[in-house]
Amino acid sequence: MPDNDTRGRSSGADLPRNEPPAILVTGGAGFIGSHLVDALLSRHPRSTVTVLDAFTYAADPLHLAQAGSTGRLTIVRGSVEDRSLLGRLMKPGALVFHLAAESHVPRSFRDPGLFDRVNRQGTRNVLDAALHAGVDRVIHFSTDEVYGSRLSAADEAAPFAPSSPYARSKVAAEGEAEAMRRQGLDVTILRPSNVIGPRQHREKLLPCFIAKAMAGAPFPVEGDGRQQRTFLAVSDLVAAVGLVLERGARNGTYNVAGAESFDVRQVAQIVADVIGSPCSLTHVADRPANDLAYMLDGARLAGLGFQPRKGFRQSVRETANAMARFRLGHVPPLSPAYELRPTARVA
Repeated sequence: MPDNDTRGRSSGADLPRNEPPAILVTGGAGFIGSHLVDALLSRHPRSTVTVLDAFTYAADPLHLAQAGSTGRLTIVRGSVEDRSLLGRLMKPGALVFHLAAESHVPRSFRDPGLFDRVNRQGTRNVLDAALHAGVDRVIHFSTDEVYGSRLSAADEAAPFAPSSPYARSKVAAEGEAEAMRRQGLDVTILRPSNVIGPRQHREKLLPCFIAKAMAGAPFPVEGDGRQQRTFLAVSDLVAAVGLVLERGARNGTYNVAGAESFDVRQVAQIVADVIGSPCSLTHVADRPANDLAYMLDGARLAGLGFQPRKGFRQSVRETANAMARFRLGHVPPLSPAYELRPTARVA
């Protein structure tokens, strides 16, 4: 495995150089959010970034180690359910990235109320605070799962057909965004394919399979393993954000489509090949609803110049290398006691 340490590096710093007066990232200590924070600080050398994160199990303060070393990061431990806190964090003219969400589909079947509170009502709280503070723009991160199972590519006008409590909560969150658009708030909506890369929690398919391969254990496959997913490197998603900020329309909605699709059994084989382990499958109970495929039409974003650049196998190698070095599979406590570098401010 190549020495390609990505835990502490920015993941695609291709973001515009105009300097917003303030940047707020909800969920910024998570997988995608922390890569975005790295890129924002790299491309905006005079800007400060505030991260709001509840630090539940899928977040890790170590994800922000590089960002903290800049001295331009403020970390606030708190929830998007806290409307008063959101009101204090929003600044006039700010740029807001809203990523805070519950995202693991199997968990959503066990606790749909939690997903509704965080994903729908939390989004409403973020957007309401942004509207009243005079925020310049909000970038809201949704999902390809809002379209439901599809064997043909869905463009941005395709009807919603969510099949899980998670997907339904994200559809509801988009409804809140539409309501705020009508009140004058500029809200950009991104619907990415399955995002992969270093820092992703091991409950997700790729890091789960990598952990099993490293341990020489069988790959757990839900149902028959024929479910197909399209994969998007986190660095490519960050690059897409930059294009949307520079060239995207006011209140635009954009699919962010990955370039490579595999079914779960193929993912297992590729991971085994990369790690150099046997590919043994163990079939486990399927989830109550498991979509066969998510297919996105990415023409609108391609019109802005977007093209995925990182292949699936390269993402597997980078993620495996990061997991071997930093034990990304551990589950931190719900309210972790942690220390960041002195140059990072913790509110």
